[in-house]
Amino acid sequence: MTGTPVSVVIPTYNRAELLRAALDSVQAQTEPVAEIVVVDDGSTDHTAAVVAGFGRGGLPIRYLAEPHRNRRGPLRNTGFAATTAPWVAFLDSDDLWQPERIARQLAALAAAPAAGFAFCNVQRFDDSGLLGVPCLDPAAGYNGVILGDILEEPRAVSSTLLVRRDAFTAVGGFADLRMNEDYELTLRLAARYPASYVPDVLVLMREHAGRTSRTGRELPLRDYIRIVGGFLAAHPDLPPATRARGRRGLANVHLKLARLYLEYGERAAARRHIRALLGLGLWNRRALAVAARAWAPGQPLHPQREI
Repeated sequence: MTGTPVSVVIPTYNRAELLRAALDSVQAQTEPVAEIVVVDDGSTDHTAAVVAGFGRGGLPIRYLAEPHRNRRGPLRNTGFAATTAPWVAFLDSDDLWQPERIARQLAALAAAPAAGFAFCNVQRFDDSGLLGVPCLDPAAGYNGVILGDILEEPRAVSSTLLVRRDAFTAVGGFADLRMNEDYELTLRLAARYPASYVPDVLVLMREHAGRTSRTGRELPLRDYIRIVGGFLAAHPDLPPATRARGRRGLANVHLKLARLYLEYGERAAARRHIRALLGLGLWNRRALAVAARAWAPGQPLHPQREI
């Protein structure tokens, strides 16, 4: 036991049974948490009863019922405002923590006293079990100043985040975005504070069918371009090496979107993203191959398994 109090914020909407499993994973932590705040986005199922049941079991839990807005950022901010501990962890109601999650991250933070936020590796799962491999390279070390890493590619999802209270307040909390609000927050945190990272999988992220749909594949990429493009524009004095990491990330996402639109036969949209990639000055053989398909009328399209 470290003696460092940690509050937990869980936003939810009509996921009563999944919430029950998420709460079980918090209750199973080897390092007990100080409190849990569940923020309900206007659920119409038995979410309130699930929370009440845990409260009767002695779990330090608070339930905040909000009108439905479908905005997770403001929900998390509401939950944060109701917490008291110096560190706040976030958990989506469909995800799960491994029992050592809090203990391992606090132990890592003890060796990084300047860190303003911490995160860990994560792996997807569904009802059949674990899917694929960990989302991050287990050999990577995202400790210290990692803004360039995060600009190039999202590294931390909300359920892995552990944020120091004063750091969260200083950067203004989560933005009111339709999605990827956790990524946008990590950019602002990484611009001001060092990070602490545990490379082991301490969080399991539930896979949903919608992520494989066209919308589920397209919107996160488009949001990445908007978020990173806006961040680079708002921070013109970034070191050249850091800015270059962001430009590489933008080029990679433009290439992914070009491939996606080609998969759906939308050559004009694919060409727009190839032109955007060309404007970044980061041309390579992969881009040439996609451009050849985008400007080759009548060439048969072959669906891509991944983008």
